[in-house]
Parts: sequence; C-alpha cells; structure tokens
Amino acid sequence: MKKQVLSLLLAGALTLGLFGCSAQTPEESGVPQSAPAQTEGTASAGVVEELKIGICKEVTPRTLASESGSFGRMNYNAFCAGTWLVRDENNEMQPNLMTSWEILDKGSTIRATFATDQGITWHDGEPFTIDDVIFTVDLMNNKLKSGYLSKITGVEKVDDTTVDFQVADGAAYFTLGNSAVFVRMYPKHIWEGIEDPSGYTGEDAVIGCGPYQLVQVDEEAQTMHYEAVGETYMGRALTVRSVTVRSYDSQDALVMALRTGEVDAMYDYSNPISPTMLPSISGVDGVDPGRGMNMGLFEILFGFQKQPTDDLEFRRAVRYALNYELLATTIGGEDGQVPGEGIISPRGYWLRRQPAQAGAGSGAGQGDSGGSRVCRHRRRRLAGAARRNPYGCIGHTPVQCYQGGAIPAHRRDYRYQSGGGWRQVHPG
Repeated sequence: MKKQVLSLLLAGALTLGLFGCSAQTPEESGVPQSAPAQTEGTASAGVVEELKIGICKEVTPRTLASESGSFGRMNYNAFCAGTWLVRDENNEMQPNLMTSWEILDKGSTIRATFATDQGITWHDGEPFTIDDVIFTVDLMNNKLKSGYLSKITGVEKVDDTTVDFQVADGAAYFTLGNSAVFVRMYPKHIWEGIEDPSGYTGEDAVIGCGPYQLVQVDEEAQTMHYEAVGETYMGRALTVRSVTVRSYDSQDALVMALRTGEVDAMYDYSNPISPTMLPSISGVDGVDPGRGMNMGLFEILFGFQKQPTDDLEFRRAVRYALNYELLATTIGGEDGQVPGEGIISPRGYWLRRQPAQAGAGSGAGQGDSGGSRVCRHRRRRLAGAARRNPYGCIGHTPVQCYQGGAIPAHRRDYRYQSGGGWRQVHPG
C-alpha cells in the first residue's frame, strides 16, 4: 500500500504541506478509498493516476481572483493558475512562466522574458501571450487593488516575449519575491470586459494556464476534480495525472479521513492542524505526519485605557501569575515551547539567544525584547512597533505581538493566532 503523507510535492508545481478540514461518509461522496493509483512496471512507473487531498475549505468561490475556498488555496501552489515564478524546497525563486529576468537601473527596472513562445495555452485553448502579462499587471493594480505588484508603475513591451517593468523605490527584488507564487496570470480575453473582477464567479473565472485544470465540481459532495494538462509542463514531468480535492467541515473529520485512507494527504495554506491533534496521526501505519517547526505564536494583549490593565504593576502581576508551561502544553501539545521575554520566537532566524534577564526593569507588558539580542534593523522596527502599539503585550508567554503597528481598538481584547485570526479573550 502506498504510504500516505501530509506533505508532498507534485512535479515541482504543486506543494502540499501539513496544514489544516462534509463530514460525509465515503459512500455518500462517491470518492474511492483506495490509496493513490500508481502505475508500475511500465514506462510510466511511478506515475500516480489519482491523488486524493482533504482540506477544510468550501468548494466556493471558484475564481482566480479569490484566495479563499479550496480552489483559491490550491492556486497558492501554481496549480490551475500560472504564476510568474515558483519557489523551490529551499524557498529560492525559480523560473516558471517568467523564464528569465534581469534587474537594471539600480532596481528601478525589471526586464523579464516570458514563455509566450513555448506553446503554453489557457485551459480554454487560447494562446498565452505577452499581452496577457501586461493586462495582468493592470488588472491587479487598478481593479483588484492587489498589493503584490503595487511597486510596478509602468510596463513597456520590448517584443513578443519580453517586457520592461518600471519599479518604484528600486524595489525590483521585492517585486520579484511577491511574484513567486502570489502573482497569477489572468487571460485578457476573459477578464478585460469584467467591471467587477473581484466578485466575478462565472464558469470561465477558473480558466488558468497552470499545470492542472478544473474539470468537475460536485457541490453536494464538496469535491473538485482536476486533471493534468499533459505529461509535462514547462519542462517538468507531471507525475500526478489527476487530483481530487474534498472539503471537510472540521479537522477532526479530516484527520479521520487520513487515518482510514479516504484521502492521501491533507492540505491548507498557513492553517496547521492543532498540535494537540498530532498524537491522533502519529504512529499510524502508512501515515507520515510531516512534522515541522511552526513559527507562528500566540499573543496576549492588554488594553491600556481602563483599569486595572492600565497599571503596569498589575500587568506584571498577571505576567508572573500565569502558568506558561501549562499554556504551552495546552496550545502546542507536547512540542509547545515557552519563549523568552518579548515577542521573538525561540526559533527566529534573526535571534541570537541570551540568558533571560527577568526583573523589575525588563519592561514586561510593553513588548520589550528582554533577554534577546536582535539585529539593529529589526530592533528599530520592533521598538517602533512597541511605541505605536497603545495596547502592548506581555513577555514570557507562548505568544507573539501583532506586528502591523497599533492594534485596532475593537481588537484590543482579542488574541491573535498566527494563521487562525482573532479570538476574543475578555469582551467588554
């Protein structure tokens, strides 16, 4: 029986990770329970005929313009959507539809060449052209109001495969980084007449030029079926011929589906399953839990505007009263960790650990870094965030401060879970 996994790579074009989820039985959904059908003993040895993936996202909406729902999550991985660049297992940018690029004029220009001469077509058969590239930039910046290409101020066509992007503030490399995974191509012949692209969900809204195309949707069974566009894509073998994505209404149902072989993998972008559920899939025959370090942390916030939390000594008293080992275990399971003072993860790559120096002068309650040493650039950023944050956070917790500046007033009594949104702690 082929080993089931939580983390796998499809032909360099689809990356699946340990992320977290109707609770229908396999008989109700009509999805087969067998392991991935794998061809052996032929020239196609190693080819998976069907891969079954479980996810905790609904089958709607289905459009290139949305990153929500199971369709949107699959397109985080250059699936139906054709992306400019992709990232490899080392997080390095690699060519995709953008086959080469050159940074000119001290970062103010990107000269990029695209695969418009390699026979790439949209899933409706129309050819992929350089006009689609130019149109995509205009659509994302001026109609979708996406921030991914916001630094591009102009596009000049050089020839049928090449364009020059004019980039503000010398942010060429920043723009290229954004274009890896997150910038997807839009077919001009479909989207140019759409007045409200952000809300468009017509049948042709799923037309991309990526390695897989959506061929069937069953909303009742909450399943979507994709097929490879061929045996290869952009010179890479597509070793998975088809993919069925099934939506579950809870992580419990999804984990059970993995244990029973109903799905071969579970996936969701930036939404790991609860660490406390890890024992339910560890040690199960044929299941690789794909464990890895999760850099996302929890945070605890205090409001500074009302008693008693406007008193620093009260906040310090709460800080010392909490059982952080218990919190870490409750939130993170047996692998949960208690970081040092401040807002830096114990495994932060920028952090050089120092002995903790807790005490009255540590500034706990105001987001200070305590016993951690941070590079000068990041220290300035963190200090600025602390000054701008009127609500603060407390140290010595398995938490992380909100790093987007001041916490909105309506969220000051909420806890933010990385990848999981805001959760209310003490309303009112």
